[in-house]
Amino acid sequence: MSFHLLASFLIPHLSSLNTAIENPKPKPKPKAAIIDTTGSFPLPLLAKVLKSRILEDRSVDGVNDDRRGGNALEEAVQLCLEMVTISRVFDVEGLLEVLDEIERGNQPNGVYEATSQEQPGRSLEISDSQDESLSPAATSPRRTTPSTGEGSIEVIIVDNMTQIINELFPRREKSNVYTLLDSLSLALHTLSRKQNILTLLHNSAVDINSYHPQHQKPQANKNPLPPPPTPSVFRSNPRKPALGKLFEQFPQLHIFISALPMRRRDAEILYGGEKDEEDVRLCWVIEVLKDECPKLNLLGMGNKKATGRGDEFGGREGMWMPVDIAGGVRFVPAFAEGGGLGA
Repeated sequence: MSFHLLASFLIPHLSSLNTAIENPKPKPKPKAAIIDTTGSFPLPLLAKVLKSRILEDRSVDGVNDDRRGGNALEEAVQLCLEMVTISRVFDVEGLLEVLDEIERGNQPNGVYEATSQEQPGRSLEISDSQDESLSPAATSPRRTTPSTGEGSIEVIIVDNMTQIINELFPRREKSNVYTLLDSLSLALHTLSRKQNILTLLHNSAVDINSYHPQHQKPQANKNPLPPPPTPSVFRSNPRKPALGKLFEQFPQLHIFISALPMRRRDAEILYGGEKDEEDVRLCWVIEVLKDECPKLNLLGMGNKKATGRGDEFGGREGMWMPVDIAGGVRFVPAFAEGGGLGA
């Protein structure tokens, strides 16, 4: 989902980069910053999503790539990737440094320079489920110093938060951990609002029985809290977001994606322990766990009355949608119109 949001920011900039053939191509300016905490950010998947979205946009616009040469699509993907910078960080302190660099780079006359450790020339492997037709050059974003103005960062993706938060507890006192995370939360919110940046934080999903009491803030004269219930609207959901309530301070809009049985029969087989040769069909369910995003009418659009939480905020908490993933890159409804199963 975050890759599609990123594509929605990058692809519109292609029109300004498509100059006449006789003119030199303008150098793309960074629009997005990816902060990789694991060293395994899926660049081939990002390239595949970009390719799918560009094809979709051009089919709607009736653009014929044959007029622009056989490599027009790959060149467009490459231009999008060149608008992305990647920084490799290993801890929360490194993440804070990169956020500070982005903030300074977005200021007038500022220069964003990714000083965090990176993996130059990292080789990429594309699995069978990914698009092997992409050239190696088309899957390697440019790592450069972004400029200001048109080159201001518009999107930040942190992939992912679980890694750097979990590594804090073995090396710091709990009180210091919570203080540092409060500082990180403040830095993320401040940067996003001041610079008008869309910030996407990836978090892992873990088994519902997985419980880490060290993630709970200490409470005086109280016994350790029991494992919290599932945040999903589906009680049978065996998965939950990692980090528990520790993560809730970061996002304004918290979206949880998990795989669940598609039909009643699928649930009976999966959860009832039945031995059946019938395959269990699963679909992906997108749930809104938290929504503190203001409604558009508070920005001067539509009904301007705001009475209570339902009007002041998005009010989408608890909403969900079942989807399938077509071609490994695109969300489609899991159920056909009228309640039948989708193809």
